[in-house]
Amino acid sequence: MVLLKLCGIESSTHDDELEVRPPQHHLLQQTHQNIGSQGPLVGFIENNGAVAREVMVVHGLAQQHSVGHVFEDGTWSRLIFETDAVSNLLSQLDVHFLGHTLRHRHGGDTTRLRTRHHLRILLREIVEQHKLWNLRGLSGTRLTDKDENLRLLVELEELIALLVHGQVSSLLEDAHVLARERAAGKGIVGAIFSGIGLGSRRRMALEILQSAARAAVLALDGLVVIMVRQVRIRSWVHFGFAVEFCLYTLDASAVLIVVFALSHGRHDFVSMDYSEGMDDHASVFYIGQHESKRGLDVSPELVQHAQDLGYDMITSPITNDKFHTRVLGLLNAYTQTLAESQAQPLPLPLIPALDNLDTPLGPTDTISQLVTFSSSWIDLSSPDPLVAHLSRQVFHLEVAYAGFCGVTNLVVPGPRLAHGQAGVSQYARSIKEALSTGSYIQIHVQLPMDGKQPSSGDDDLGELARFARPEFEPSRQVKHINSWSSWDAWNTIRSICKYHNRLSIMLDLPRRLPSLAIQSRWFSEPVRLLNLLASSFLVNARQSHVLSKAHQVFIFRCFRLQRGPWLLISDTGPLPGIDDPDMIMSYSTGHLSPRTVEDAPSDMSSSLAPTPAEAAQLAQKASKKSSSSNDPTPHLSYLRYLQRNQPTKSQIERFGGGFQDYLQSPLQPLTDNLESITYEVFEKDPIKYAWYERAIAQALKDWQAERRSTSSDNGAVVIAVVGSGRGPLVTRALNASASSGVPVKVYAIEKNPNAYVLLKRHNLETWGGRVTVVKTDMRAWKGPAQADGTFGKVDILVSELLGSFADNELSPECLDGVQHVLNPDHGISIPSSYTAHFTPISTPKLWADLYNRSTNVDPNAFDIPWVVMLTQFDYLSVEDAQDTLASQQLSNGTKMQNFNLEPPLKPNVQTAWEFTHPLPPSVLAQSSLRKGGSAVGGGGGFVGGDGANEHNLRYCKIAFPIQEPGECHGLGAYFETVLYSGSEGPVELSTNPVTMEQKSKDMISWFPILFPLKVPMTLPANSEVEVSFWRQTDDRKVWYEWLVESYMMMNGQRIRLGVSDLHSSKSNGCMM
Repeated sequence: MVLLKLCGIESSTHDDELEVRPPQHHLLQQTHQNIGSQGPLVGFIENNGAVAREVMVVHGLAQQHSVGHVFEDGTWSRLIFETDAVSNLLSQLDVHFLGHTLRHRHGGDTTRLRTRHHLRILLREIVEQHKLWNLRGLSGTRLTDKDENLRLLVELEELIALLVHGQVSSLLEDAHVLARERAAGKGIVGAIFSGIGLGSRRRMALEILQSAARAAVLALDGLVVIMVRQVRIRSWVHFGFAVEFCLYTLDASAVLIVVFALSHGRHDFVSMDYSEGMDDHASVFYIGQHESKRGLDVSPELVQHAQDLGYDMITSPITNDKFHTRVLGLLNAYTQTLAESQAQPLPLPLIPALDNLDTPLGPTDTISQLVTFSSSWIDLSSPDPLVAHLSRQVFHLEVAYAGFCGVTNLVVPGPRLAHGQAGVSQYARSIKEALSTGSYIQIHVQLPMDGKQPSSGDDDLGELARFARPEFEPSRQVKHINSWSSWDAWNTIRSICKYHNRLSIMLDLPRRLPSLAIQSRWFSEPVRLLNLLASSFLVNARQSHVLSKAHQVFIFRCFRLQRGPWLLISDTGPLPGIDDPDMIMSYSTGHLSPRTVEDAPSDMSSSLAPTPAEAAQLAQKASKKSSSSNDPTPHLSYLRYLQRNQPTKSQIERFGGGFQDYLQSPLQPLTDNLESITYEVFEKDPIKYAWYERAIAQALKDWQAERRSTSSDNGAVVIAVVGSGRGPLVTRALNASASSGVPVKVYAIEKNPNAYVLLKRHNLETWGGRVTVVKTDMRAWKGPAQADGTFGKVDILVSELLGSFADNELSPECLDGVQHVLNPDHGISIPSSYTAHFTPISTPKLWADLYNRSTNVDPNAFDIPWVVMLTQFDYLSVEDAQDTLASQQLSNGTKMQNFNLEPPLKPNVQTAWEFTHPLPPSVLAQSSLRKGGSAVGGGGGFVGGDGANEHNLRYCKIAFPIQEPGECHGLGAYFETVLYSGSEGPVELSTNPVTMEQKSKDMISWFPILFPLKVPMTLPANSEVEVSFWRQTDDRKVWYEWLVESYMMMNGQRIRLGVSDLHSSKSNGCMM
C-alpha cells in the first residue's frame, strides 16, 4: 500500500501529467474550492436556465480542425472544460467540491483527462445492506493514458481507526473491504453515505470526514474516490440531477462518492439500483408520480414513501381546495353586487393574500424534491376581464409563494386554445411576468401533444372559465383547433417571452401519437417533462401496462438528448401502501420478464377508451392472473424496464454526446497553427482516412492499368500530401502503395512549424525515410526539387482541407494555389470535387443561445456560421410530409435495439454550388492577369480587391416547399465530396443527412454548420422559403452572405410574407 501526495500538474509536453512526491504522514491532499451560497442545490441545474453541463464548455469544440484539451475515449468524450469557471457557474451550489481546481503551473488551462474505461456498478452488497443510493459519479482530475498503470492509494485504515463506533464506521469499513475485493473487477460506482444515527458524535465524525475528503483521487485498478464534505442538501432528487451532469465530465473506470449529509432523523437518500447492469452510455430516467386530485397533502413522509417505491420525484399543488372555495366565494359575491348595482361601475375584486390554510407547501427540506402545479381551475387566457383578472391574481399569488418556499419547478396548465390567438397572447403576458416574479423557478407550460385539450366534466364545475359572462364569449369558435394548435400556441408564448431560458414545456402524450411531423417539431422544442397519462398506456395480453412502439421510439429519441426530459406518470392511482403501513413494498428496478412487457395489439392505440373488441378480450382474460398483480407500481416498473433496455447508441452519438448543440465558430487553418491534440482528435475518425486510402489505392491501380507515365525518373507515382498535419494521409498513401503494388514517391507539405517537427520524426521512425518532408505554405511550394536545381511535377495531389460547408476553410483557394505543381496532362486531385448543401431548420435551443450571446457577449453572433452537432432541431422542408402516424412505421416484431432514432422524415436538402479540381488552365490564367490590378485584368473585384479570386465566388437562389407550419431559425448546411471516381466507382464522403448513411456512415470528423437568422421567420403551412446565398471574396478573405424570404400562393398570386436581414460573415471571414 502506497501513500502519495498529489502536488501539482506539470505540462512538460503537450500532455498533462500528474506529479507525485514522496509520501508524508497524512492523507493525499489536493487543492479544493469552496463554492457556497444561500441558494438551494437545484440552482446547480436550473438557475437562470444555465445548465452547467452545457455552459461549462468554454474552449473550442474538439472536432475537425478545432483547438482545445479533450477527453479521449469515454461516455461523454471530447468535452473541454475550464476549471477557473467553476466558481462563477456554480454559484448556487452549497457544497465543497474537491479536486476541481488543479491547473497547469504556467496558467489556467485545464488538465487533460484521458482514462479509457467507463462506469461500472458493483457496490450492490453495501447498497442492499445499508439502503444507499447508487450515483454515477462526480468530476475530478484523473490520470492520462500514460499514467493508467499508476495507482494512488489512500490508507483508509487510519481514517477508520479514528471514527466512532456506529453506522459511518461500518459503512466505511464495508466499502474499504469491498474495494479491496473488487479491485480486479474494475471497482465501485457511487455510494452516498448519510450521516444518520451518530447522535452527539455526528459533528466530530463530520469533521474527520472533512479531512478525509481531501483524498480526491484513489485508484484501485481504476477505482476513483471523490469525497465531498458536509453537503447541505435539501433535495436528494436534484442532487441526483447534479450528479447526472457530472457524467459529462467523468470518464473513470469507477467512482466512489462519499457524501455525509445533515438530516432530520431519516435517510435523505434511498436505494436506486435500477441502473445496475445498464449500458454505460444509456441515459438515466428520472420519473415522478402525479395525481391531479391528490387526496393527501405532500408531507415529508409521503415524499419518502414515493422514494421507497422507486420514484425520483412527486408533484404537489401550490394551493388547495380551501383557497379555491374562497376565490369562488369572492367571485359569487362580486357578481351579486354587480347585479344589484347595475348603473354604478364596480372595481374588479381583489383576492386577499394567502393564508396558512390555503396551501400545503412550506419552505421545508423536501420542497425542492417536488414538481409543483399551479391551479388548473384558473383561465389566464379568458376573454372575460373579470375571469382573467381573478386568474392573474391567483397565479401571481401562487408563483410568489412558490418562489418564497424554494420551489424550483412549476407546471402551469396551458392556455385554452378555443379562445384563439388573443387569449394565447394574454396568457403569454402572464407567463412573462411570472418569470420575473420567480427568479429561480423553471416554468413548464403544460400542453397536449396533439392539440386536443380534455373537455370539462362534472369534476370541473369550479373552473373559472364556466363563470365567463356571455357578452365576452365569442359568438362562434374563434380558431379552428387542429393537431398543430398546441405548438402554434407555444410558439407565441415563447416568442413573447423572448425564448426565456427558464421557460419550457410539459408535454402530455396521448394514447395515439400525432403525425411524425408533429412529433419531430416537439422533439426540437425545450420539453422538460413528458407526461404519461393513464390513458397513454395500453394493456397487453398479460394485462400489463405497456406503451406502444411509437411511444417507445419517441421517448428513446428524447433521451438521446444531452439533457433528456423527466417523466411523469399521471393519474394511475394513489401511491400504494399509503393506508397500510404494514404492507411490504417492493422497490421498482425494471427487471421484468419479456412476456410481461410484450407489446399490446397495435390497434389498441387507435382510441382513448377500449373498443368493444378490446373490452371483450379483457373480459375473457379477467379470470387469468395478471403478471403484474403483485407489482404495486406496474407503470413505474415498465418505464424502468425501458430504461434498462434502451437502444445502443451509434458511433456518432457516443463520440459527440457532449457536443450536442454546442456552438463553435469555424477555425482559420491558413492563419492558425493547430495543436497536436486537435490533429489527434480528428485522426480518430473510423471512416475518413480509410476512405482516403481506398481512393488513393484505386487511383494507383487505375494509373497502372492505363499505363500512364509518371513525373518521376524511376516510374514511381509522385504523391504530394499538402497540409499533412501529423501525417495520417502520408501513412495512408504508403499503405495504398503497398496494397496496390504501385511504387510511389511521397512528399509531405506542411506550414505548421510544430507539426513539421513531428513529420520529420515520423519519417525517421515510422516511414523509414521514404517521405520528403517540406516546410512551406502549399501555395508557395514550387514542386519536387530535382538534382539539376529545377522543380518537377506531382501526379496525385492529396489534401484534407474541407470544412463543414465544403469550401468554408478555403479548400478552393489552397488547391488553386498549389495546382501549378500538378502534372497538367494526367494529374489527379484527391478530392476531385465537393458540393455545399443546405436546408431550412427550426432550432429554438440554438437560437436562444445565440440571442443571449448577441445581447451579452458578441453583437455579431447572428452573422457567424457556427459549426455545431445539430441534435435538437427539426427540418422544415421534408420530401415526404404526409400525415403518417408513427405507429404505422413500427410493427410489433421490431425490437427495441433495432429502433431507428434518427429524424423520422427525410429532409429536402438542396445543393448550393460545386467546386472541382484541377481547374482548367484558362481559369487560372485569367486569375493571374487580374492580380496586381493591371488594365487587362478588368476594373477590380466586385466586393473589393483585384478580383483575382472571383472565379471562386458563388451564388444560388433556391426555394424550399414548407408543408407544415413552422419557425425558421436558420439554415443547416452540409457537404459532399468525391475523393476519386475511377474504374471501381466513386469513393465519397458526406455529411448530408440524405446521403451520409450510404456514402460514409459513422464518419465523425465534421459536424454540420448553422447559418442563423437574427429574427426567426414564421412560416404558415403550404408556404415556401426562398434562400439567397453568396460566397464572397475580396482577395484577402472569404465570407458568406445569406437572405431568407417566405412566400405563399393566394388567389393565384405569389405573395411575399416576410424577408430576413441580409446576414454577412465578413467581419468574421476566413483569411486567405
